[in-house]
Amino acid sequence: MTLQEYLAGCPKKQLIFDFDETLVHLILPWKEFKIKLQSVLEKLDPNIIIDVQKNMVLSANEFVKRNGDKGRKIILNLFGEFESSQLKFYPQNIDLFDFIKNNNSKYSFYIWSSNMTATIRQVLQKFAYIKFFKKIIGRDSVIFTKPESEGFYKIYDPKTQHKKDYLLIGDSNHDKNASQKAGIDYFKIQFKVE
Repeated sequence: MTLQEYLAGCPKKQLIFDFDETLVHLILPWKEFKIKLQSVLEKLDPNIIIDVQKNMVLSANEFVKRNGDKGRKIILNLFGEFESSQLKFYPQNIDLFDFIKNNNSKYSFYIWSSNMTATIRQVLQKFAYIKFFKKIIGRDSVIFTKPESEGFYKIYDPKTQHKKDYLLIGDSNHDKNASQKAGIDYFKIQFKVE
C-alpha cells in the first residue's frame, strides 16, 4: 500500500515524517559509531551496563536518564560531531518528496527525527524542501528521542489540533512505538536506494 492509498482510506491533515531511511538515506558509518558510542558511555558511566539487560544495546536515552543534562550534552556533542564530520551522501526518497511538493496545500508537514536538527536542515536546504515543513524536531530538540513520544508534543497543539488528524510516517520499530506512545497512527514506509 502506498502512502497515497493509505491517506485515501484514512484521511489525515498533519503528516509527520521520520528523516533517515524515510525521506533520505543518510550514508553514515553507523555501525562503527555505535561501537564508539557504547565505549564512550560505558567509560563515563561504568555501572550503566549492569542495569542494561544482556544482549540489549546501550541506548543514548538510558544514558541521559541516568546522567541528566550533563549526559544529554555529551550525547548531543557525540552525535553532532559524528553527523557533521561524516555526512557526505544522502540519496532522497523521490516519491515522498514529490508527494510533499504536490500536496503542500492539502497537508501540514513536520519532521520528527533522531538526527541532529542541523543535519536535517542541511539536507533539506540542499534539495530546496525546507520550506515545506512547519516544524523540524531533531535529537537536539528533545531530551529523549524515539521511541519516547516527547518529540510529538513539540509539534502537537491540543488547543487547535486533534490527534486523529496526525500520521507518523517512518521506517522503524522506534517510529511505530513512538506513534503508539503518542496515541497517533503510523504508516511504515520502505525506503529503497536505487
